Amino acid sequence: MQHKWKDIVEIYKENPRAHKMRITHKGGTALHLAVIERRKDIVSELVQEISKKDKGALEIQNDRGDTPLHNAASVGCEIMCKYIVKASNPSLIGIRTKNTEIALFIAAINGNNEAFLFLHKGCSEISDSNDCYSYTRRSNNGDNILHAAINNEHFELPYKIIHLYGDLVNSVNEKGLTPFHCLDKSSAFKSCSYDLGLWKRLIYQCIVVKEIKFEDRKNVVQNWSQSTIPSNEMQGIFPAIFDKFVKELKKKHKWSVQIMDELFKRSEFIYKHRDAGMKKGKLSSEEEDEDDDMEEVFKSVKEGKKIIIIIIITKEKLPEMEETDGIALMAVKYGVVEIVKKFLEEFPATIHDRDKKMKTILILAAENRHPQIYNLIKENVLSETTFLRADSDENNVLHAAAKYNENRPWPIPGVALQMQWEIKWFEFVKASIPTGITFRPNLHEKTPEEVFSETHKDLMKEGREWLIKTSESCSVVAALIAGVAFATTASVPGGTLDTIGKPIFEKQLAFQVFSISSLITLCFSFTALVMFLAVITSRFQEKDFTRSLPLKLLLGLSSLFVSTGATLVCFCTGHFFMIGDRLKNAAYPVYALTCFQASIFAAAQFPLYIDLFLSIFRNPFKHRRYRV
Repeated sequence: MQHKWKDIVEIYKENPRAHKMRITHKGGTALHLAVIERRKDIVSELVQEISKKDKGALEIQNDRGDTPLHNAASVGCEIMCKYIVKASNPSLIGIRTKNTEIALFIAAINGNNEAFLFLHKGCSEISDSNDCYSYTRRSNNGDNILHAAINNEHFELPYKIIHLYGDLVNSVNEKGLTPFHCLDKSSAFKSCSYDLGLWKRLIYQCIVVKEIKFEDRKNVVQNWSQSTIPSNEMQGIFPAIFDKFVKELKKKHKWSVQIMDELFKRSEFIYKHRDAGMKKGKLSSEEEDEDDDMEEVFKSVKEGKKIIIIIIITKEKLPEMEETDGIALMAVKYGVVEIVKKFLEEFPATIHDRDKKMKTILILAAENRHPQIYNLIKENVLSETTFLRADSDENNVLHAAAKYNENRPWPIPGVALQMQWEIKWFEFVKASIPTGITFRPNLHEKTPEEVFSETHKDLMKEGREWLIKTSESCSVVAALIAGVAFATTASVPGGTLDTIGKPIFEKQLAFQVFSISSLITLCFSFTALVMFLAVITSRFQEKDFTRSLPLKLLLGLSSLFVSTGATLVCFCTGHFFMIGDRLKNAAYPVYALTCFQASIFAAAQFPLYIDLFLSIFRNPFKHRRYRV
C-alpha cells in the first residue's frame, strides 16, 4: 500500500463495498490502518463516508478482534474515538476482542487518559451504574481496568479509576489478586529503584512533582473532553530534555505512594482475612450480609412467622481460585518498603502474618534478601517468640537467610562479592536472633549452617574460579612491571661522573622523580605479585570470602594500579633526558597519550575497585537507607 490516502477516501466515496474490504495481513480495513497511523483527517473522512452507507463497517474486527475503536483507544487519540463512536451504533463500545477486552480496557492498559475518559462517558450513557462495571472487566482472567492500569504503572489513570469505579478496589481476578496485589509487584516505588549516579540524584532532588488531583464524578462525566488531572509539569531547574528520565522516575515514586494511600483507605481486603491468606469467595461484606439474611429467616421460622416446606438453592459453581498471599506478605516478597511500613504502622499485628507455607514476614524478608524490610520488621518485634517461629518445614528465620536461590537478582556484581554478601547477610541475621535457635535443625535435620554450605556450594566454586582467574591475569602484569622496575633501578639516565660515580643529572628535578618512581614501581609491583599469589594459593573456605580474599584482591589491585602509574612516570622522566631541547615540546603530547591509555584501563577497573572497597569496609545491612 502506497499510503495515497486521498485516493482511498475517493474510493470509499465511489464504492461502498470498499468499506468492509480487508487490506492488511492482520485482516484490518483501511480505517484500521488510518487509525494506527494517527491520520485524524483521513479517519474523519472515512468515518463520514461509512456512516452514510453502512455503520456495520465500523464494527469490523481484525484477526485479533480489534475494531477501529480499539485501535484508537490503543494509540490514545480521543478525537478519533469521538469520530468513530458518534458515527456508530451504541453497541460498538461494548464489542470485545478475542482477548475479551473492550476499547475502555485497551485505553486503560496503555494509560491513555483522555481516550479513557471519553470511553467511560460512552459506557455510562449506554448502561446504568451497575451494568457499567461489566465493561471494566476482562472475562478470560478476571482482570479489570484497575488491575491493568496498575500493572502497566500508569499511575495517573488508576487514580481516576479509583474515583470513577470505587468498587473495583475490592475486586479480585481469577488468581485471587486485588489491584493492591498488583501494586505490590510494581517496581515504581522508591525502595525498588536502582541507585542513580551522583549527578542524576542531584537532578532528582531539584525536581518538583505535583500530587494527582481529581474532580468529582459528576464533573468528570459532564466535562469528559477535558483532562481532570493537571499536567503535573515539573518545575525543576534543569531543561526538560536533559532530565526527562529523572522526571518520569520521580513521578512514579510520588504517585505510586499516592495510589497506595488511596487503595489503603478504600480496600476491604486490607486486614479482613485470616493469616493474611486469601481464598476464593465473595467479599467479606457480602458473606456477612448473606449470613445475616439466613439468621433472620431462621429466626422467623422459630417464631412461627414463616413456614419453610422445601428450599432449593441453585448457585452457579464458580471456578476454583488459587490461595493468594496477603497484600503485606506479597509486599515483603517484592521488597516494597513503603507498603510494608504502612501496614506495620496501621496494623502492628501484620508481624504475625503467615503465607500458605506458614512463613512469617520476618522469614520472607530474610529469604528474599531485603535488608531494609528486615530492619523495619525487627524494630517492630516486641517479643523474641517472633524470631522462634518456623514454617511448615520447621525452617526458622536463619534457615531462610541460609538458603540461596540462584534465580534471584544479585544485590552486588561479581561472583566472589556475591558470596561475600551472602555470608555477611547470614551473619547479620544470625546476630539479630536469639542464640537458642542458631543450631536448631529443620524438618530434614539440617541446621542453618548446613543449609548454607549445601546451597552455596556452586556459588563458592564459581567465586573461587573467578578469583583465581583474575589473580593469575593480574599477577602476570605485576611480574612484568616488577622485572622492568628492577632493570630501571640499576640504570642511571645520563651516566655518572668517572671520578666519584655520582649521577650527572643528580641535582635535576626530573632525575629525582625518576629515582623515586622507579623505587615505588619496584615496591608496589612486588606487593601486588605477593597479594595475587596469596589469593591463588588460598584454601578458599567459606570464612575466607568474608574479608581475607577480598582484602588481598583489593591490596593487589591497589598496588598494581600504583605500580602501573609509577612505571609511566618513570618512563617519561627517564626518556626526558634522552631527547634534545628541540624535541621536548613534541614529546609532551606522546606522554599525555600514553598516560591517557593507561587511564582508560584504570577507569574500566575502577567500578570493581570501588565495589571491593565498599564490600570490605561498609556494612550494607545496619540501618541502611534506600536511595535513588
